Amino acid sequence: MRRDRISWRWLSIGALAAVAAVAAIAWGAIVLGRGDEVAHQEGAIFGLAVSPDSLTIATCGVDRSVRFWDLESKSKIDAFYGHEAIVTAVDFDPTGAARLVSAGLDNKAVVWDIATARDLATLQGHTDRIEGAVFDPKGETIATASWDKTVRIWNADTGQTLRILKGPREGLNCVAFSPNGRLVASGGWDQRIYLWNASDGAVTKVLSGHKGGIFDVAFSKDGRWLASSAWDGTARVWDLRTFANSKTFEGIEERVVDVAFSDDSTRLAACGDGGRLIVWNVEDGSQIESIWAHSGPAACVLFLPNSHRILSSGEDGVLRRWTGE
Repeated sequence: MRRDRISWRWLSIGALAAVAAVAAIAWGAIVLGRGDEVAHQEGAIFGLAVSPDSLTIATCGVDRSVRFWDLESKSKIDAFYGHEAIVTAVDFDPTGAARLVSAGLDNKAVVWDIATARDLATLQGHTDRIEGAVFDPKGETIATASWDKTVRIWNADTGQTLRILKGPREGLNCVAFSPNGRLVASGGWDQRIYLWNASDGAVTKVLSGHKGGIFDVAFSKDGRWLASSAWDGTARVWDLRTFANSKTFEGIEERVVDVAFSDDSTRLAACGDGGRLIVWNVEDGSQIESIWAHSGPAACVLFLPNSHRILSSGEDGVLRRWTGE
């Protein structure tokens, strides 16, 4: 394992509070306009995450590294190397602790101490590539989704496997925890979304409707909705009170590879492998914006915390910020 020798700066709790107060002003209607290029790296960016303070971005991709970027200065802060293959997923500890999990095609996930670049735990047990890795809302466990048809739940401190969630007939591409941490959602090549009880691993619901493999799932922060994106060119929103397919969003005209809710749960963003980024109003289903975001396939989209501002990345190696007005 090697690491670029660039110093890491981590904000104090007081600074985090100040940033959150400023970010809270950012709510409003979104007009994407021209994307601001934050970073450019060699090769595709397949994974994207934002720190809880909104100041630092983590990316991963074909160069087998995890890179950290300062959002405002657009400069690289650090780069970690600990994978032997393409890195597909990254996620910050949501509690604000200086930890991050990464996972990749080498069938393992790594929990990093961001301040020291130390490998805190290596999560090994999957027998095929890992496509998704996320912390639970309390930062106590990590879920990983693999092409070996399982989701594994790990102790985030020790790296011990706590549960193996089974049921899917084909490989899995994504995983997410509900905002209260009680549900785990995953989807993959069998075109179904599986919902498990996080505490005991029991399947609580299987959602069907997509006509192609599922690439991503995301819960709304208010816990009301689950969104999914798929090979069939649609993004769907499921009502978690009834488990009905509440809305089906089209318009990307290509495979929809990633999906994300804004923190106020009113906006849904999705991107496709043709490079397009679309934003919809969740409540009435109206399209708010559609734009060509990348010169090649888009890979990731997310909203910045407490904001309608968006980050996107693609196989062109570009990370862009779309500033909502």
